Amino acid sequence: MKGTFLNTVLVLAISLGVAFAAEFPLPTGKGASFKETKAICTNYIRKCWFISYISPSRYLCGSDKVTYNGECDLCYRIVYEKLKNVTKLHNGPCKNKSHHSSPAE
Repeated sequence: MKGTFLNTVLVLAISLGVAFAAEFPLPTGKGASFKETKAICTNYIRKCWFISYISPSRYLCGSDKVTYNGECDLCYRIVYEKLKNVTKLHNGPCKNKSHHSSPAE
């Protein structure tokens, strides 16, 4: 009985991680709008502390050709550090390997 409960908890924890694998839906690609990106970031930034606890960040490439530690990292820089005119180009690191360190680093 105890083993079944622990297995259930483990499955639920893994399911939550998969559900939040994409932190939140930022516009993507060369035609992505900074105005829309900033609006979404402003709405979702308060959830980043929760997302960071249940799911590891996945790198994304910004339109400035810099690799960010996920949507929360990019949004943090847009909302709090006033990063301008940068949007999400694609999932995964940029090819040039330039990488922002996280605010905690």
